[in-house]
Amino acid sequence: MAMSDRLLAAWYEGHPALKLLQPLEWLYRRVVTGKRERFLAGEGEIYRSPVPLIVVGNITVGGTGKT
Repeated sequence: MAMSDRLLAAWYEGHPALKLLQPLEWLYRRVVTGKRERFLAGEGEIYRSPVPLIVVGNITVGGTGKT
């Protein structure tokens, strides 16, 4: 089975080893929540690009048809 097939199966069907990633999820959630709270309080840093940018979608799992 290809690595991509194994990852998709673990994602959609669940896998006991994914429980090992839970501490990383908690850390990530805490960092993102803190950043959002600072931004909403007016303390967050905003990046202003010197040139126009085009943003296409965001991070997703699976095919999104953008290629």
